[in-house]
Amino acid sequence: MANFRASADHARTTGEEALAHALALLAQPTPAKRRLPLPDDGLVYFIQAGENGPIKIGTTTNLRMRVKKLQQAQAEKLAVRALRKGGVATERKYHARFKAHHKRGEWFNPAPEILAEIERLQGEVA
Repeated sequence: MANFRASADHARTTGEEALAHALALLAQPTPAKRRLPLPDDGLVYFIQAGENGPIKIGTTTNLRMRVKKLQQAQAEKLAVRALRKGGVATERKYHARFKAHHKRGEWFNPAPEILAEIERLQGEVA
């Protein structure tokens, strides 16, 4: 019985030490894992979930990898609807412009104004 108590006390101490260590690690600043695009660095994308689903307005410097990561978390097939040169500053302007259609995060309802902008951007590429 004494050995069990000693083991339980040791486990509790070890668990408390592990928790304290984890909290100390969380309190430390962490280096950025990815480089955010500068105002004119990269692409702003409009990606739609399904044919009539929400539209994500985001930015990336590696479109192929970004679509791949987003698709892993989506049941609906994602499609890149439009692209334009730009970065965070351009993305933020779009988010502000389409604020009335905001759904969650960087996702927006497919409102006529957003669809018109996608069509306009598609016309610039053609």
